[in-house]
Amino acid sequence: MTDADTFAEIRNAKAEEPKHNLRLDKTIAPQGETRTWAYYQRIKKADPKSYERPEVEVQMQKDALRLGPSFFVTDDND
Repeated sequence: MTDADTFAEIRNAKAEEPKHNLRLDKTIAPQGETRTWAYYQRIKKADPKSYERPEVEVQMQKDALRLGPSFFVTDDND
């Protein structure tokens, strides 16, 4: 097997990997709460592993764009 064959196998295997679902799971989706900066900081404090997931980062960026300046509200406790 040549290097080119190995590379082709790796490329094909990656192409077959499932696409990630970018929806937030129920553990971090708010129940009647707007996802603001304070909301994401509470996730970071309560469950750092969930906060570091790519899906959360993508959703946080979408929320920031959707809400504009009102995204950056903070809690008095933060």
